[in-house]
Amino acid sequence: MKYLKLFLLTIIAYSLQGCPGEPEDPDYILKVKNTSNEGIYIQSIARSIDIREIEFEKPYETFLVDVGETKDLDIWDRFLTDEKSFQILIYKKSTLDNYTWEEIQNSDLYQGYYKFENLSELQQINFELTFEGN
Repeated sequence: MKYLKLFLLTIIAYSLQGCPGEPEDPDYILKVKNTSNEGIYIQSIARSIDIREIEFEKPYETFLVDVGETKDLDIWDRFLTDEKSFQILIYKKSTLDNYTWEEIQNSDLYQGYYKFENLSELQQINFELTFEGN
């Protein structure tokens, strides 16, 4: 009987905890289009420090944007404050294929760096960023 009460109490506790709910929809979506001649990897962050000073793990295949494709990056208002900016690093696929991740980070072998300090900067580009590979 003691175990039955404990079991029922556990079931009730878990059911009262509830589900976390639906994920919050982003306030804006930045479309990053790849018009270069090869695939690119994207890393983005909303922080007060420079993204180039952060040691990331090597980007996963989910961050790959093939030639001619567009990747949507979710942006919330809280990403663009007096303390934070929304920053993006872009690496060509060939860079990740030809160098170790340590070499890439130590030598800043990225092909694109973008920093948005406020909403008006995103509005100026109509929430569309085209990477041409230059």
